[in-house]
Amino acid sequence: MSDAPTPPRLFSVGPPQPGGDDLTCEQARRQIERMIEERDLKEVERHLLLAHVRTCAGCKAELESFRRLEVRLKESFANLDTSPHFNERLMAALPAPGSSDSPEWSRALKSAAPAKKSAHPQGPPSGAIVGVQGKRSLWRVYWLPIAMSAMIAVALTATFLRTRGTESDAPPMVANLTGDARRTHAGIQSPLQRMDPLQNGDLVSSGSEPVNMTLTSGGQLIASVLLAPDSQLAVSNRHQYRVVAGAAYFQVRKDRPKASAAEYFEVDAAGAANVRVTGTAFIVDVAVAPQLLRDQRPTSGVAMVCVEEGSVEVHSAATRSKTQVVAGKELLVTPTETALADSDIKARLSRLTQSSVSAAVPVKVETPAVKPVPVESPRLPPTPAVPFSWDMRVEAPLDLAGKTLAEGIEELADRLKRPPQLAALAEQMRGPLVARTELSFSIHSDMPLRSVLAWMARDVGGGFETGAEGQKPFFTTAPKGNLEGAAGWGAPPEEIRKALERSMEETLSESRTLAELVDRLSRRAGVTMIAARGAARDAFDRKLAEQRIALSGQTVLQKLGEVLKESQLGCAWYDHALFIAPPSRIEALTNVERVVPLNSALIGQPVNAAWVSDLKELVRALRYPAPALPLRGVHLQLDALHGDASLAEAKICAEVPSVDIGGLRFKSGVLGHALVASTLSELGNESPLVSEVAGLLSQPVTPGPVSDMGMLISQAANMVSIKPKVRFPALSNQAFVFKGISLGEALEWSAWTSGFGLKLEQNSIVISDLQDCYGPPSLQVVSLAPLVARKPNLAAEFPELFTRLLPQLYPTFYADTRVRCIGGKLVFHGDRRQLQLAQRLRSDIELALDTPAAAKLDTWVPPYRQSIQANLAEPFQGTGKLTRSFAGLLRQSELKHQLRCTVLVDPVSMRERAADQITDLDVSNSSVGKVLEAIAAKARLKVILEGDIIWLRP
Repeated sequence: MSDAPTPPRLFSVGPPQPGGDDLTCEQARRQIERMIEERDLKEVERHLLLAHVRTCAGCKAELESFRRLEVRLKESFANLDTSPHFNERLMAALPAPGSSDSPEWSRALKSAAPAKKSAHPQGPPSGAIVGVQGKRSLWRVYWLPIAMSAMIAVALTATFLRTRGTESDAPPMVANLTGDARRTHAGIQSPLQRMDPLQNGDLVSSGSEPVNMTLTSGGQLIASVLLAPDSQLAVSNRHQYRVVAGAAYFQVRKDRPKASAAEYFEVDAAGAANVRVTGTAFIVDVAVAPQLLRDQRPTSGVAMVCVEEGSVEVHSAATRSKTQVVAGKELLVTPTETALADSDIKARLSRLTQSSVSAAVPVKVETPAVKPVPVESPRLPPTPAVPFSWDMRVEAPLDLAGKTLAEGIEELADRLKRPPQLAALAEQMRGPLVARTELSFSIHSDMPLRSVLAWMARDVGGGFETGAEGQKPFFTTAPKGNLEGAAGWGAPPEEIRKALERSMEETLSESRTLAELVDRLSRRAGVTMIAARGAARDAFDRKLAEQRIALSGQTVLQKLGEVLKESQLGCAWYDHALFIAPPSRIEALTNVERVVPLNSALIGQPVNAAWVSDLKELVRALRYPAPALPLRGVHLQLDALHGDASLAEAKICAEVPSVDIGGLRFKSGVLGHALVASTLSELGNESPLVSEVAGLLSQPVTPGPVSDMGMLISQAANMVSIKPKVRFPALSNQAFVFKGISLGEALEWSAWTSGFGLKLEQNSIVISDLQDCYGPPSLQVVSLAPLVARKPNLAAEFPELFTRLLPQLYPTFYADTRVRCIGGKLVFHGDRRQLQLAQRLRSDIELALDTPAAAKLDTWVPPYRQSIQANLAEPFQGTGKLTRSFAGLLRQSELKHQLRCTVLVDPVSMRERAADQITDLDVSNSSVGKVLEAIAAKARLKVILEGDIIWLRP
């Protein structure tokens, strides 16, 4: 008996150790033997044993070994008739010594007995060597235990092969049965019963009523079969059947167990045709009425195949043809032809349940007149009305709160008409190793049975597994790592979101615990909500009891939001329930291997190695909380996310295993999944265009110094409405002097260099702080597609051009910003001002593509920058040495007339350094730029070319 199923592991939550004395391994193993064999351990002894087993791997393995042996013995002898007088029946079945059925050595022993007695009337001589006769005496002594052992071994082997078989020829098991059916095997007829295996050669017959069977193999569903009245079905193995008479309706599972991909489900239609399927619903009718045949010939060798779902392949035995029959069609097979036709599925299905189905061709099966052997079966729970499945729906409401785990399973079993699978699970919970653990939630929306049991286990700190093929389901202590469940995105389905919008005006002030609040919200919305146990929940309960928190809002969702805000918890849709817990707990619980689909254009085809490398680096760098990037699809309070210390600034992806055309593969929870998916969504779409406020005021600014920003604002106010929300600092000593730029650019640079921003709001220019105007840094994407469309031959040069020019043209704004190119798009983390500058540069390059300068993109700079550079490279028109104050040299010396561009000075530095005297500054053989750098250096400032201005700043 190899590959024995793993036994159920019982969930254990033991109380504190009484006394504190530890057991030795020897003592523990004696206690294990007593518990398994005698089951008489006292309460204290049991707790001491469990405490030792939790910390000792050897003793734990010993206990599991005993339990596996116990379960294997129970399963192996389950089908043996061990009712009273078992020994008498076994001895009566053995051949009498000397009979014709006894072994040859037994008959020889009986015939040689008189000769032996006469040769040695007093027994063998003392010291004589025992020869052949002595060996036969040993056989005489031990033949009975040897024979019994052999018979038990044979019985166990036969039971195993009969109920399980090999992977390829395992017989099907009748998991559920409704109706009166008979089974004929080797000429012996007996009633077919639930949990009977169907062996090769079995013939299942229905009576005057239809028979419904659910067939399984190794605990997995194969198919459901409905036999019409007076029909017969022959069985070969789990995937080969033959409709001998009447009609049968098959519902075949696509995910049924298979030994190989080539194992098809096949039904022989009384030799007329063979029907092969992979998973579908169809009818095979060999009792075809004569009026269906055009020439009124006999119906022998005729069959009808009618397909309700999917498709089947029908091989005609007579014509050797192969026909594909799809849903809604039927195929009539005769000895001379096959004919397709449309079918009335409902009418044919209803006809299956009528006794007239096989009246046209009655089939009489001759069976020997043998008295049926009565089969005594154990008492089983009532057969459920529908085939059992771990994914069957559990209808709400189901009150579980306050019940123990065992009581909860009993309640669940009663709701589902006590299927044996749940009865066995409840039996586990009544074992000696199970502690009383109360559940904290109830079910308020329909859920799959598997999810209900998983949530019950999670609620008490454990897990639930249905087991592999051939194994029983079991509860277990919480395994290391993650618990199974449908993690998904964490976003509730649309019907759940609508349910959460139900009105709820109650204040809920009488609730004293988070569990009470959540249960009332859950009950009102009709949505199952489950709050995790833990310190955060306990702290909220104390706060609720002391301060009597009143929840505002008029809907369930609004009140739930208040609960999450007050408790600093998050909420995500997980495994058919809203799970309320700290975001770090949600992330850990849902931490699984994930794949997010990728647009092939994002990484190229064939895959662009450089883009893939940048994409991996970008995803690895993603951190919480990323407030500017909405976590699409996650129902979570961002305040709680910020308040979760374990997630603050935490990386969500330590490693990205692979990137290919199929998608980006990584490991994270629902929050990480949402963050990565949102990032990829942003990468696939260009960021919105930022309004060009400066373009609204295109007229030239009046050249000269500006001593008050009000001067610029008053000039601009004549053309457009301006709403300053901030107060500009006073300007003095000619810090701002504008030349050769528009009024809009002057206003923009005045705001930027003073630490403010501009934005367009309701056709008005608003001057406010940077955060208000440009938002926090977030993922920004600039598509290069317009440039590539204009000049496809330069597509490979555009990414390098941008990554070179942006830091060069705007060194202050892009000082700490990494610009990447992924999938023909520029990608960086920055605010909307940086995005505006990148979009402005794209427009400048697009205009330049029609000029001769496009031939040298590797050295190209915008015209305004060329003009500034040319101006600074001109020779300084002056000789000797200059002596003046810092402000005087900058604004009143020969330099003033030679600078044709705007020069702005940091206002604070200008106030502090304006009067500083600079003496004997050597300007001979210098350029304009060198003189400007020398003057700035004396004031401890740097000359920075920023866009189309010169900025002197620290």
